[in-house]
Amino acid sequence: SVENGVCVQQIAQTNEIGSRMTNLKASPFCLCTVVSDTNLDWVLQGSGEGFFTDSHPWFYAKELFDEAMNSSEFVSILFADHEPLVFTHWALVQSMDVVEFTGSRYGTRIQFGQLNEINPNWESIDSVTLRPSAEQLRREQLEPIRILREHVQELHLRPYAICDAPAFILNPASMSDETQ
Repeated sequence: SVENGVCVQQIAQTNEIGSRMTNLKASPFCLCTVVSDTNLDWVLQGSGEGFFTDSHPWFYAKELFDEAMNSSEFVSILFADHEPLVFTHWALVQSMDVVEFTGSRYGTRIQFGQLNEINPNWESIDSVTLRPSAEQLRREQLEPIRILREHVQELHLRPYAICDAPAFILNPASMSDETQ
């Protein structure tokens, strides 16, 4: 199913990839993007796993994903839909590829694991913060300065945003079912 250059497809369960992901720890960042609820509903009617494709090349996200995988970390993706935008589902990214179509046209294809509903406590897009620059993170590490974060806004989600992973992903054992 394709809508506004974004395609989400359901796939058969991939136990091998899924079991590999459970041996990883959470990456400190996540990806956030917009997808239609119709496309997510279609995936949920199937296995709950699928592919997300975007006509925009996610070159930097691919670099970060590869670095995370090389560090034995998993990357999550949060999907927003509705008007106004709210986060409705999240999943673990199982693979990510930037593909060249013709000439200088690129796109991105992300395979994701089981979709999980986001608890209403985390639905607001401003409940997640944009990932700060490497320079800001290093400065915060070295200097006694105020930690500065910018909350996600709708304009950040198209085509995608790189954000700090929310607490329910970083520390799932410390979060109750009510707050996930």
